[in-house]
Amino acid sequence: MKRPVLALLLAGFTALGAPAQAQEPRDEPREIVRRIAWRYTHGQPPDPARLPLVDRLLAALARADIDGDVVMRNPANRMEQAETGWSQRIDHQRARVLLRFREKGAPGEVEFLFDRASGPWLITEIRNRDGRSLRKLLQIPTLP
Repeated sequence: MKRPVLALLLAGFTALGAPAQAQEPRDEPREIVRRIAWRYTHGQPPDPARLPLVDRLLAALARADIDGDVVMRNPANRMEQAETGWSQRIDHQRARVLLRFREKGAPGEVEFLFDRASGPWLITEIRNRDGRSLRKLLQIPTLP
């Protein structure tokens, strides 16, 4: 008698669909920015060479001796009240994520641009509201 009841329960769950199908897909660009923000909030700014950057930026970074940080005015400061926005899809291969925070009480906002044309989501640009950008630091023409 237990088997028919179990079979009915399984049939009912199958008809409803698997739980994984009902969940939203993982927002990978947002997760990447959240990990970067976590490092800043814990006083451990990430090494730019270890960020998931497109090949062109990684190559330029290897040749450059950059002075400064695109995200924080002073990377020795801790990021406070970090809020990572959801990915805003530009198209099926590009996205943008805004990171808002406070640095020593002053508001900050950074835009991360992503591309996944060649596989995983990779950062193509990091732009600070005050005009600093990763491409400017690396002296690479800025994307529109």
